[in-house]
Amino acid sequence: MPQLKKTSDSRKTSKGIRPTREFVYTNAETQFLKRLGLKINKKLADMNKSAEWLAFQSEIARSTVMEIIAGRSNPRVLTLKTISFHLGFKSVQAFFDDV
Repeated sequence: MPQLKKTSDSRKTSKGIRPTREFVYTNAETQFLKRLGLKINKKLADMNKSAEWLAFQSEIARSTVMEIIAGRSNPRVLTLKTISFHLGFKSVQAFFDDV
């Protein structure tokens, strides 16, 4: 489970705000998110579709889909359900079988 940690660095977000906390994932969690993104990317390639297509079909922001594919985002269960449906999986369980 990711832990919420206070940050002490001075980096800014695109809105010029300095974040005071962030989620920190373990190596296992980071690797799982990357495998999840690779599976989505491979399925899109097999279907000859783009991430933009998936974003449009599933009504999820393109940037969110790109972050999930890159393994930098921890998607919600309903987001994964929507993505798995549009990728042609019969259930979320079937989607997670090889992840």
